[in-house]
Amino acid sequence: IIKVKKGPQKNARVISKETKRVLFSDVFKAIQ
Repeated sequence: IIKVKKGPQKNARVISKETKRVLFSDVFKAIQ
């Protein structure tokens, strides 16, 4: 159960980081 809980949390953090990078890149492209 602990491993199952840790897995989704790590995945969620990675996804949030990826989405932030994508949003930041989109904003950067929009500025340029």
